[in-house]
Amino acid sequence: MLSLSHMQHSKSFYGFHNEHKETVLKKYLPNVLKKAMEIKDDKKAVKLLTVDYYSGTIDNWSAVVLNHPATFECIAMDPDKKTELLEDLDMFVRRKEYYRRVGRDWKRGYLFYGPPGTGKSSLIATMANYLKFYAYDLDLKEVRGNSDMMKLFIGTKNRSIIVIEDIDACGVGLQNQETENDSPKSNDDDDKVEMSYCTHGGFKVASSYLQVKDEEHLELFE
Repeated sequence: MLSLSHMQHSKSFYGFHNEHKETVLKKYLPNVLKKAMEIKDDKKAVKLLTVDYYSGTIDNWSAVVLNHPATFECIAMDPDKKTELLEDLDMFVRRKEYYRRVGRDWKRGYLFYGPPGTGKSSLIATMANYLKFYAYDLDLKEVRGNSDMMKLFIGTKNRSIIVIEDIDACGVGLQNQETENDSPKSNDDDDKVEMSYCTHGGFKVASSYLQVKDEEHLELFE
């Protein structure tokens, strides 16, 4: 425990000539604030939040630190799809000001689908670790109504990932919304990511830490 009376605070003061006022206010200070936010985000502990009506919090979210070790370097998925997803995430973060300028909500939707155990939850943790975003795990079966849903969404923080698992099994009218190739339909703005059983390319990524020898790769995929 820290005692505030024993904490020392240091302050720095800088002066500028009046002729540089516009430059300082419009360029220098905004850049300092931007860098400060980047440093803060980099040091931020990623948290996982779940719905808990008995948590005692106003917004009914209960938080724990997300200690998931998943990274894009070690997650087993198709290399091309991984590169595409990384580029999409980076572009989304860079375009926050663009969304504000054109009057759109700064949000991006992804639909992960595939058999159980193929890495969908690990990919979500990977994205949270990569972006330093909080992850909100929302179980629609626990939501008590529309007003409750609105309250939960209002209680989420900016720069966060809202996860709705098993949405096709929640009775929200998504039955029979499948294309001929069994790929679920989604909003046009959503990016669909299939997490199926490992392809050869995806397995090569996993084999580096599973210590599978090169000569064993072909045997497993014959």
